[in-house]
Amino acid sequence: MFLLVALAGWLGGWLLCIASDYLPRFSASFPASSHPDWAHPPAIWRLLKTDAQRPPAGLWLQIAVEFLSAVATAVLWLRFGWSLELLLYILGLSFFMLIALIDLKYRLVLNIFTYPAIIMVFIAHGLTNPDSLVAIALGGALAFSMFFLTAWLKPGELGGGDVKLATVIGVTFGFPQVLWALMIGAGAGGIMTMGLLLSQRGTLKTRIPYAPFLCLGAVVALFYNPLLVTI
Repeated sequence: MFLLVALAGWLGGWLLCIASDYLPRFSASFPASSHPDWAHPPAIWRLLKTDAQRPPAGLWLQIAVEFLSAVATAVLWLRFGWSLELLLYILGLSFFMLIALIDLKYRLVLNIFTYPAIIMVFIAHGLTNPDSLVAIALGGALAFSMFFLTAWLKPGELGGGDVKLATVIGVTFGFPQVLWALMIGAGAGGIMTMGLLLSQRGTLKTRIPYAPFLCLGAVVALFYNPLLVTI
């Protein structure tokens, strides 16, 4: 059963890779002249059919996504078994992985994900744990305020999509649990920036896609959060 669950997670990772190349074309910010190949086969098939010296663009990222999705799904199944919690955690994991993939590839955080996610997370918390709604609202307000002020005070460092994604994370975890997710995300982004500076591959004005780091913080918090009492 463990292997079947991992296989399902691998399949989910492959579908996320396809979605990450297909869905951005519906964004007004997506270049009309860009037509990425979205109907690509699983990574293992591409790897076997390609020249090892000249792998196609994005192959190693696809391999990483499919592998991580398989492992994470299996770990969550071991933790929760067949339960509502398993479904919710897999949905959350898939959401953050998809957002990170799209931003890495196209520097876009799509409104078609963030706005519905905020509403759906509020509804889910209201149905499963109504007593948490105040903490959820506080978490969303805190995350939104922090990132909105940063984007306002330092134009160009954060986009509107990053602000909305931070709000999604805020309402997902609530207060104070969201602090751990944001701290991990900000720390990972800071380490990347420092690495670019030290390697002279970037400057203080170099813009990096920030959503993947926020998503990393959220995924870490899904698996381990020292501030977590209940979700």
